[in-house]
Amino acid sequence: MAPESRAPVQGQDLRSASSVLEMCIGKDGNFTVVVEENLPDSAGCKNSAEDVASTAEGSETASESAQSTASEEMPSTGQDGDELKVKRTEIKVWASLLSHWSPVFKSWLSSDSCMESKNGQVVIQDFSPDAVKTFLRFLYSGTIEGSPAMLVEVAAMADRYQVSKLHELCVQTVTQTIPEVACEVFAAADHFFVAALRMKALEFIFIHPAEALKCRPKLSRKLLEEILLSGLLCMEDAELAKMLRGWGKDESDGLQPFIDFQIQRATVRKPGEHSKNVLGTLWSRYNQDGRKGTFVGEWVLVTLGREQGSEEPGGPAKWLMNFARSMVGNKSLGPGWMRWDLIHSHVHVMGFSFIAKIPGSVSFQILCSEDGTDWHSAYVSEGQDIPTNKVLPCQFSGLAKCFKLQVLDGEIDIQVICELRIHGILQAD
Repeated sequence: MAPESRAPVQGQDLRSASSVLEMCIGKDGNFTVVVEENLPDSAGCKNSAEDVASTAEGSETASESAQSTASEEMPSTGQDGDELKVKRTEIKVWASLLSHWSPVFKSWLSSDSCMESKNGQVVIQDFSPDAVKTFLRFLYSGTIEGSPAMLVEVAAMADRYQVSKLHELCVQTVTQTIPEVACEVFAAADHFFVAALRMKALEFIFIHPAEALKCRPKLSRKLLEEILLSGLLCMEDAELAKMLRGWGKDESDGLQPFIDFQIQRATVRKPGEHSKNVLGTLWSRYNQDGRKGTFVGEWVLVTLGREQGSEEPGGPAKWLMNFARSMVGNKSLGPGWMRWDLIHSHVHVMGFSFIAKIPGSVSFQILCSEDGTDWHSAYVSEGQDIPTNKVLPCQFSGLAKCFKLQVLDGEIDIQVICELRIHGILQAD
C-alpha cells in the first residue's frame, strides 16, 4: 500500500535567522557602501543628526553591528580654501540584498551603464556613518536601534532609497518618543526634510507646550520663531510668560532678545485651543458668550451647492443651523458640495472624522482654504469603508478658515454630514 500523502510540516525561527544575518554585515559582500565625511582641523566627526539636535545620544549598537568596516582619512580642500580631511568608511554588503529592498539600488545594479554597477560601490556623502550602518542593519535583520534624532536621519535615507518599510518603522518608532523629545525630533526632521515627523513633533509642541518646552530647547531662530509666533500654542498668557522666564538667560545663541520680546508679547496674544470638533467648540463658545447675535452668519457661515436644493418641511433654516454647529439633521447629500466658513477664527487642521460609518461606495473629498478663493485638497476617499471615529489624515498644511465637503459619487446621509469633526488647533483672528 502506498504511503498516505500528508501536507508538509513547517517550522521557522526568524529571530535566529535575523541574528545570523545581522552578524554578516560588513563581511564577504560583493558590493561596497562608502560613507565620506569632512573632518575640519582633524577633529572627530559627530553624527550629523547629533549636530542638528545635540541632545541626542549616539547608537553604540549601530556601530558594533559593522565591526569589520574599514576607515581611512584623505586630505581635501573645503569651499573656503581650508584644508579638510575626508574620512571614508567602507562597508561590505551583498548587492542582491540591496536590490531586493531598494528599487533605487535595483535600478543602479541592474544597469551596466551606471557608475555604481561598474565600480561595485556607492559613495554616500550626505548621511552619517551611524545612520548608514543602521540603514544596512535593517536590510539584514529587520531591526533598528538608535537615538530619536538618528532614526529621523535613517527615515530620510530610507525615503531617498525607497525602502518604504524602513521609513514606516522609523516614523512609527520615533513618533512614540515624541512626548519626551519633541523639540529634538522637530529639529532633526526639519534638517533632513522628513515632513511626517516634522509635523507630528510640531503639533505635539503646539498642543502640549508645558511638556515640550519646559526646558530651553536647542533650536535655531527660524524654528523657535515658527513655534512662538504661530499663535497656536495651547497655553494661557501667564503660563507662557512664566515658562519662558523659567528658561533663564543665555546670550550664547543670540536668541535672548527674541525670547525677552516674546515674554512681553505673551500678555497680548490669543492662545490656541486644541479641538477634536472645531464646529462644536465654536458652538460651545457661542453659548458661553450668552448666545449674543446669531450663530449662523456671525460665527459660522454655511453654504450649499446648487445641486443641494432643499424641500425640507419648515425650510432650510433649521438644518442649516445643524450643519453650522455640527449636529444631527435629516437630509441626504448627493453629488455636490457643502461649505463651512469660520467668520472670526482659523484652524491649523490636523485631521477629520465622522461619528458614523461612511460606506466605501461613497466617493468624496474635503477641501480647505485660507481665504475661500484658493482651495486645497485635504482628504480624498479611497473607496474603502471609513469606520466610526477614524481620524482621516489632513494633506493640507497651513491655516484654514473655509472647509468644503464635496460628494463625487453616491450619497451621504445628512446625519453623517452633520457629524463631520474637524480636528485641529483653533485660533481667533
